[in-house]
Amino acid sequence: MVLAAGCGVRMRPLTEHVPKPLLHAGGRPLVEHVLLALRREGFIEVLLNVAYLGEMIIQHLGDGRRLAMQLHYSNEGTEPLGTAAGVRRALPALGEQPFLVTSADVVTDFPYGQLSEPDGADLAHVVVVPVSKAHPQADFFLRAQRLAAEPPGMPVVYGNIGVFAPFFFAHPGQENEKAMGPLLRHAAEEGRVGAMLHTGWWVNVGTPQALALLDAHCPVSGL
Repeated sequence: MVLAAGCGVRMRPLTEHVPKPLLHAGGRPLVEHVLLALRREGFIEVLLNVAYLGEMIIQHLGDGRRLAMQLHYSNEGTEPLGTAAGVRRALPALGEQPFLVTSADVVTDFPYGQLSEPDGADLAHVVVVPVSKAHPQADFFLRAQRLAAEPPGMPVVYGNIGVFAPFFFAHPGQENEKAMGPLLRHAAEEGRVGAMLHTGWWVNVGTPQALALLDAHCPVSGL
């Protein structure tokens, strides 16, 4: 599943008339960079949730044949439900097995096919990246390939990429949480999240400046 429903508030005025997933960098809309990277790793069938200006995304991508993919949509209306709530709404279409979730505004050279399913009692297996000048505040800590909510461990940022068990989104006491972050923190506190560190190219396009930087230096423009 690719999360593509956000309003892109921090990207204004660029997103006043264009949804953030359709903003261009390296000669392509952001969402196409994501989809083509997924296809390269063998992910052919993808569900996207859309909301703000979502019909523009649906019209641009269609059923995915142009990209040699099968695309489906969960249309949330004019207002996005939230990262976790959007996935929760789409669960009937995603099935009972673990599934990959990423964001339409994350452009990376991470090989999605290397991310394994959650092991044993785990609820998720996620990608994390080191803290950086662009993202100086740690979300979590990496300790022995596990995601920890508190030190000790290497301070890391959640890479907005992970494989999740459906139950992750329906954990008792968390069923109504709208955002992904609190759910992930809760699962990490329970010790039920595996993690993989990615030190390569990773850009979370959250500001016009980040988009301009990606456009100037995008290493995957030829996808």
